[in-house]
Amino acid sequence: LNTYYMNNWFNSGSSTLWGIGGWAYTLAESLIVHTQTPVCILNGAVGGTTISQHIPGGVYYTDLKSRVDGAKLNGKIKAALWYQGETEPETQINQYTTRFNTLYNAYKTEFGFQKMYVFQVRPAGCLYSLKILDIQKRLADNYPDVQVLSTAWVNGHKQFDYCHYLFSGYKSIGAYVSKILRNDFYSGNFSNANSPKIQSAFYNSSDTTITLLFDQPMVFPSDTTWMDGSTMRTVSLKNYFYLGQNHSVVRSAVAVDNSIILKLFNTTTATTISYLCKTNYYIGYAGQSAIYEYPWLKNTNGIGAILFEDFPIQTQIITPVKVNTKIFLQAPFVTNSMNTSLRNLGYLPLSQPYNVTPWNYSGNESVASIPPGIVDWVLVELRSGTAASTLVGRRVGFVKNDGTIVDIDGSSLLNFPLVNSGNYYIVIKHRNHAAVMSKNSSPLNA
Repeated sequence: LNTYYMNNWFNSGSSTLWGIGGWAYTLAESLIVHTQTPVCILNGAVGGTTISQHIPGGVYYTDLKSRVDGAKLNGKIKAALWYQGETEPETQINQYTTRFNTLYNAYKTEFGFQKMYVFQVRPAGCLYSLKILDIQKRLADNYPDVQVLSTAWVNGHKQFDYCHYLFSGYKSIGAYVSKILRNDFYSGNFSNANSPKIQSAFYNSSDTTITLLFDQPMVFPSDTTWMDGSTMRTVSLKNYFYLGQNHSVVRSAVAVDNSIILKLFNTTTATTISYLCKTNYYIGYAGQSAIYEYPWLKNTNGIGAILFEDFPIQTQIITPVKVNTKIFLQAPFVTNSMNTSLRNLGYLPLSQPYNVTPWNYSGNESVASIPPGIVDWVLVELRSGTAASTLVGRRVGFVKNDGTIVDIDGSSLLNFPLVNSGNYYIVIKHRNHAAVMSKNSSPLNA
């Protein structure tokens, strides 16, 4: 693995002056091993620098450009990896978005990258401004080829500053980014490899319940305990959601597929919600080294969610949609109906069977007994588009012998309590049949 430095090519060992660093070295090594493709990484990073030093006119931009020019790689760059922001001054933080735009345009023009990845830094003690976290989260909203990756959840950081990592931590970052790049450039097929990003937040059923909708299935972590000297401490992630400026307002939290449902202690009129962007310390702990370390909100593959600040909560209470549709399964199909042999012989499970690969549905639907006329369990998805990435909700229900899909009571239409009225494509999956999707989107409401 080589890199171009000072008009020559060098082996890029991480301990050399021209080294590309621990996580980039691991990334390159992983790409070479898994794709059998030569890789070149040019390092433009300099510790403790601000974004203004990396835009045209800054010395480090000139240095990186000379390396790309010397290596004759202009227009051949697949990815630009931007990991910076810990030392961005509070006095300049409001200029970060404008300066990033300058950086983006210069990199695009001079280097011709296909995609840019922005790393959202940790909420650590080395941050000059916590505002950088949400600014980085928002960068992808303005560019079709920019993706934000969270690093907060990665273990193996150095205890003295909670900002830098041991080599084990950098290896984790390299492996994490490798899967994303292999998906994007090398025909990889890793599901849920990206950092989960919040899509919407809304009150549902009352002003004491808030649902956070993400772009992939989520897991809410258990409380974490550890010994702080002789004191046992417990950390609950639910206390780190801020409604406005108030924390510790969530009574309980649970993940249901793509959603995190927060039950509040009291009614609220809050219009914004934040996840960990307003503090980098453990709440209620006065120790000087009490930088927040865990637990984290993650997807079903263990990838941490992007942190967010003052995300708007829809004040209109969601009106759940119901799906009125039919489907016939080939195996039990007889004339214009289906047999219920699996139900009659006691072969149907009492709990939904789609909580395993490849479906990985996290719902807890179960019944005391299978209602009459039921053929089998089915998994129903609602999508805003045809791609899997446009998923907005999933539910498990039953298909009856006349083809009607019903809720687990065996009679009412399948209800999606976390999806508002709108036009959706309907996808129906069964464990022994190929999945099907409606040809067109359909208007669904309560």
